[in-house]
Amino acid sequence: MASPEPRAAITIDLALLREACWDEFSVRIAYRDANERMTEREILPLGLSYSPRTLMLVAWCLLREAHRTFEVPRIVAIERGGHSFRPRRVRLLRDYVALRTAEWKAKAPTA
Repeated sequence: MASPEPRAAITIDLALLREACWDEFSVRIAYRDANERMTEREILPLGLSYSPRTLMLVAWCLLREAHRTFEVPRIVAIERGGHSFRPRRVRLLRDYVALRTAEWKAKAPTA
């Protein structure tokens, strides 16, 4: 069995990100995308997920007004934002799951 690829280091305050998910408050992030472009945005962090190669953040982006996923190691700065999103988290998570489920079904081969 091959050794797993090394994972990128996480340099932000992960405790703050977990607290924001748990306590339902926004965070402002500086994010470096796969093309090395930097963006700054305020997001509503919905939850963390592990992929085989990185830690992922599912969020509602206030700038794009849409669900987004972010690779946590690409977040270069984080600070507490100014918005609470309680009690919207459950609805936002259900909407995200419905969106992804529809995408997966659309891509599934037909018999």
